[in-house]
Amino acid sequence: MKITNLHIFESNILDGPMSSYKLFYKEDMTQAEIEQDLLKRRLILGKKHGFDGKKIIVPTQKNHQNPNLYPDGTYQTVSQLPLNQVTDLWNLSVVGDILLLDNTKPGIVIGFPAADCPVLIAFDLKQQVAALAHCGAEYINRELPIDLLKSLENEANSKRSDMMVYLSSCAGKEYCYDQFPHWATNQSVWKNHIQKNGFHYFIDLRGSIVDLLKRYYISPSQLIINDQNTITDPLLYSNSATYRKVPNKNGRYLVGCFFKDEKKKTK
Repeated sequence: MKITNLHIFESNILDGPMSSYKLFYKEDMTQAEIEQDLLKRRLILGKKHGFDGKKIIVPTQKNHQNPNLYPDGTYQTVSQLPLNQVTDLWNLSVVGDILLLDNTKPGIVIGFPAADCPVLIAFDLKQQVAALAHCGAEYINRELPIDLLKSLENEANSKRSDMMVYLSSCAGKEYCYDQFPHWATNQSVWKNHIQKNGFHYFIDLRGSIVDLLKRYYISPSQLIINDQNTITDPLLYSNSATYRKVPNKNGRYLVGCFFKDEKKKTK
């Protein structure tokens, strides 16, 4: 997908898991073999979409296990990162919720591996700046989608009327828990988006995000929603489907974006 000169892509199961987590690979593979296999597949993915597979930046995001790693909504800008520190940007240590990228860094990819949780990409059409964040349920609960938009306002002086927002593939309304989720503490976020049916609580991730963005004056015409359902789509990894013992669903696919370098073709 292309929004002006910003290219957005999602990998799938055919590309293999976009993570070096050992549980996604054969038991007899060493970590070094896993890393090499992942690099090979990243390079192939890059050729498919028009970027160098060694130029992908993925942030380390906090969760309930390390809640004090950084303040909520912390963002990093690619232009201020030490890109010359490593030859493979996948190995660059970047900590935060949000990554920002502008068109002065063509060919650099910002992305996040996902499997049920949506990834949001907000793009300022005039300033040519994109911001990306992985927005799983616990992050939606603390209103990270709004922090994503605020990062563009703070860093690029963006106006909400100039923004487009891409909402990636994610779990559909089949996404459920067998008890009320402990992370759902923000009633204003989950009102009408967690429904009890029998002994299960069904969570509407997309609906909660759309309502949050609407609250921040992002209109439906500014949204691009990928309605692929990770739980039911055979080409997408899914934690929920893996938990239900659906075969071949254990892994992570990559959601990312980049400004294409029109002067240089990817080799």
